[in-house]
Amino acid sequence: MIGELVGEMTGRVVEQRLVRHRGGEPRIERFIESKGKVLGTEITVTATFRSKERLPGGMFLKGDGL
Repeated sequence: MIGELVGEMTGRVVEQRLVRHRGGEPRIERFIESKGKVLGTEITVTATFRSKERLPGGMFLKGDGL
């Protein structure tokens, strides 16, 4: 491990769908909810992100969250 652990979160994928933006390549859009503790503070994260699969075994993510 590179540094000290500053937090942990657990969550779930609430919704997942396949979308195509402006005729481009299909992407997977996921809406997630997570809860946990970071630097001793309880946090809740709600986020939507879009992913594009990359080979070999990689993924590119772009999204928004609270």
